[in-house]
Amino acid sequence: MIKYLKIVALILVAVGIGAYVFFQGYELIRGPILEVYTPSNGSSFEEPPIEITGVAKNISFIYLNNNQIFVDSKGNFNQKLLLLPGYNIMTIRAVDKFNREVKRELHLILNNYGS
Repeated sequence: MIKYLKIVALILVAVGIGAYVFFQGYELIRGPILEVYTPSNGSSFEEPPIEITGVAKNISFIYLNNNQIFVDSKGNFNQKLLLLPGYNIMTIRAVDKFNREVKRELHLILNNYGS
């Protein structure tokens, strides 16, 4: 009877360790996550300074139009940007430590500014 209890205890410990490793490693396996909150894709503006906000998780680097930007301790980013008159394409790219990347493109329009 004691022999069976030892085997059951070892199995429970092994399952517990396996579950812990899985849940800790899941974020690494999942890869980089990038969400843009504002502005929404296809937005149009009347004034050129805009603010791009969002969150990036499981990343090593994040870039806006190939210029590195930074996130806070929770992964939030907030970047001010000047739009050119007319149609603008902004690319946000996040890269993790395994060199996997995710991209988001924003197509934004600045209407008749300065006319």
